[in-house]
Amino acid sequence: MEGWIYDRSEFKDTLVTELDLVCEKNWWPSTSTALFYVGSLFGNILFGHIADKYGRRTSFFILLFMEVTLAIATSFSPNYVVFTVLRSINGFTFPALFQIPFILSIEIMGPGYRTFAGMMICLFFAVALMILAGLAYIFNSWFSLALATSTPFVLLFSYWFFVPESPRWLLSYNRVEEAEVIIQSIAKWNKKEIPENFVQIFIDEQKKKKRASMLEEEDQIKESPHKKHHVSMLTLLLRYPIARRNFILITFNWLANALVYNGLSFYSANLNVSSHLGFFISSVVEIPSYLIGWYVMDKWGRRWILFATMMTGGISCICCIFVPINSNPWITVSLAMIGKFQIAASFAVIYVYAGELMPTVVRSEAMGISSFVAGIGLLIFPYINSLGDISQFLPLVIMGTLSVMGGITALFLPETLGKHLPNTLEEGEGFGNHFSMFSCPQKNSTRGSILNLDETENIFLEEFPKELKSQSNGKIDAV
Repeated sequence: MEGWIYDRSEFKDTLVTELDLVCEKNWWPSTSTALFYVGSLFGNILFGHIADKYGRRTSFFILLFMEVTLAIATSFSPNYVVFTVLRSINGFTFPALFQIPFILSIEIMGPGYRTFAGMMICLFFAVALMILAGLAYIFNSWFSLALATSTPFVLLFSYWFFVPESPRWLLSYNRVEEAEVIIQSIAKWNKKEIPENFVQIFIDEQKKKKRASMLEEEDQIKESPHKKHHVSMLTLLLRYPIARRNFILITFNWLANALVYNGLSFYSANLNVSSHLGFFISSVVEIPSYLIGWYVMDKWGRRWILFATMMTGGISCICCIFVPINSNPWITVSLAMIGKFQIAASFAVIYVYAGELMPTVVRSEAMGISSFVAGIGLLIFPYINSLGDISQFLPLVIMGTLSVMGGITALFLPETLGKHLPNTLEEGEGFGNHFSMFSCPQKNSTRGSILNLDETENIFLEEFPKELKSQSNGKIDAV
């Protein structure tokens, strides 16, 4: 008899069983996954730059086309080399395909709804993981599962008719007329009244008053209405020390979070229960985590919640080492899920927090670089995991320590709850100039969508002039 006999109790066909990736080839699947993440590293940088230079909407649909096309093509790979090459190229779309819609969401929403936008994206992510566990149970061959998780997303191209460009991004490139059209469209959809030429009127008012607080904004709104400009993260890193500090700290936090979050996700299939059940439970626990995280993050701010979740998540991760090997598996499951609960909450906080810390002109690029660094963590995670050959506790100690360190560094970041998003590099430099490590945020009771003009910022200003308010008959406070 030739060939290998495989345990097919959970899966009928996998890439391993189909191509006999065992013995001297047992490292091939890991290499394929590693190369996928290599692609994602460079994709984050590339599409972060594209999103900042050419727009959020344009980059999203480029990514969507690449992802769907390559995912379907990967399903028909005739051999390992073709599979790995296509999957590596597809890695360019991940996780930029997740980040860019998130950036677009927080730039359209007012501060009262930014957390809501971030949490909804994370909730759908968790629900998708739960559905994936169910699909993997139903379609128990890798070919059918690959098609089931790629072809339905062709429907997302219909978003072209509904998703607008970010008005904040348009304004940062001085494309006032296009921003005006989008603002008016959103106002009409929400059945709110705003003045005609709202954006231009506001700009003219600010230029006339020469308000000191808007001088940095005027640097973006040039006299030449069609002049475009672009700044890069290199400028921020070299010339703006406070913004650089914020960027480095949130990037380290992202790295630590990525290692622990993905580590616990991988571990969920090795909890001495069904791999489908373990993965499903690991996904389910994220939903209450995001909901609770959403509430407390809007109540007590980003800093303290990120600190608390990463600290407790790290401690839970370390505590797993005290569970005896032959004990009830549900003890380990419970501890692991406590850790996953906390890390998932911090995962949601980081996306919101990083998006709010970075200036509009480099926001997508900055988040892409941060995700790039976190992706490097994903590449080294298998090697950290291999340290279990030396001591089975060492990988967990490393993950827990990184999480605790990430929690501590969160205290050195400024609070962003309810604050005006920085647009320019100068505003980013001033963000966090005056804050105490142990300060607490003020309660945020203001809720508003794209324009909450009386009490908080809209997409490009902090305070709405009284002259414009009178022109609108007082009906523009919550477009």
